[in-house]
Amino acid sequence: MRLCEFCDAKVNDVNNKCTGCGATQSTQPAPVAPVVVSSAPIAQATPAQSLQQAVGGTGEKPQGSWAGLGCLIIVFWPAAIFYWLSRKW
Repeated sequence: MRLCEFCDAKVNDVNNKCTGCGATQSTQPAPVAPVVVSSAPIAQATPAQSLQQAVGGTGEKPQGSWAGLGCLIIVFWPAAIFYWLSRKW
């Protein structure tokens, strides 16, 4: 179903008339394109290939940032000092 060009009601595609105002439409409905189904198999990527594509195709391990390392040092350095001072000899 499509909409009437005069009153925006539904148009009956069989007789090309509006169900609301009864006007005959000037355009015919668009033909429906046939669906083509391919019989070719779809290639599945292995996990190693997926990782390589995600990293950028170099095959190297993803690297962290300097900001991340700095945050870890700031967060865990006081804990290391506290542990060192509170341990029993």
